[in-house]
Amino acid sequence: MLHAVRRLTPELTTRAADIEQAREIPADLLDALRTAGCFRMFVPRSHGGYEVDLRTGMTVLETLARADGSTGWTVMIGAETPQLLAMLPRDRFGPPAIGRRPPSPPGGRRTATVSRTACSRTRHGGRPVRRPSAPGCPSRS
Repeated sequence: MLHAVRRLTPELTTRAADIEQAREIPADLLDALRTAGCFRMFVPRSHGGYEVDLRTGMTVLETLARADGSTGWTVMIGAETPQLLAMLPRDRFGPPAIGRRPPSPPGGRRTATVSRTACSRTRHGGRPVRRPSAPGCPSRS
């Protein structure tokens, strides 16, 4: 994984200004990070992850952050969240639960928010509309 990440760093550094301006990591770079295993590095093997040790994981994150801070931050959040979810009982996060989920969109990307409900500023009939919210996520519903 670390070797794959090191191979990506020149491109991340070259595209850092574009990433900052767009305020998102381009899909091709996200795919490369996913293929490298970055988002599953802390997930236990029992849950389909790589279960890397903390030192290796921190080296991966540091390598990415030195190339582009936003990418390092994004991968840190993306890698940590599944690890926390893996602490849930197997029927909530393990293979049986995964089988109950709707099919993944093309590329296997999903978007989620841990917040139960957020209140938007949108008003309908003079009342705030309550809906799930994931600020900064262009594919949120």
